[in-house]
Amino acid sequence: GQPGPGGCTGEDCAIFCSKRENMPACMKYAVAHPELHDELDIDEDEAGEMEKLLVYLEKGGQMPEDCHDEDSCKNACLDPKDEATADLCINIAFDAGFVVGLSDSPEVRRMMKVMMLEGGPGGCKAQECEAYFREHPEEGMAWMEKYGIDIFQMMSEEDREQLEEGMERMQEMVDMLETAPPEVKECVDKALAPYGGLDTLLAGGQ
Repeated sequence: GQPGPGGCTGEDCAIFCSKRENMPACMKYAVAHPELHDELDIDEDEAGEMEKLLVYLEKGGQMPEDCHDEDSCKNACLDPKDEATADLCINIAFDAGFVVGLSDSPEVRRMMKVMMLEGGPGGCKAQECEAYFREHPEEGMAWMEKYGIDIFQMMSEEDREQLEEGMERMQEMVDMLETAPPEVKECVDKALAPYGGLDTLLAGGQ
């Protein structure tokens, strides 16, 4: 078959790609040869992440010192040995474009760092935490409150604007309902019964 990255052949390629300095060459080779993805057990998401990381490295981006192949790099950032490694992994996440839907703010970075060094709610790590927050929202909010993390400051500017618009519309509806005829209030109260009724909505809008 054709030679691999750096001209390696056969089992020598595994040795070649286990060396830290050869990571960019091996990643570039894998990205350029999608026909090998099944053989190398690389799925579509991993191939996309590899491309992003390759761009980051070609721009002079740094990797943790314990990172020399895919597994060791993941472990270095899943369980960083110190704060400096955690900070570097967070920089990689933002600079390589792995973080979606969150602003690059001190608040988000602080949350990510706590998750890396101490674990998130339920002891979750990294990507696991997104699913955990979805499945256990109350526990997730309690965890954020414990560490004084402001969810509003974590949102992207677009998401914050949408939330503010939604809150403004809610306030407009509350103002309208306060002066609505009794029959309208009664109708809305019945519709909102599963959520505590109209009084709960009006109280929330104050």
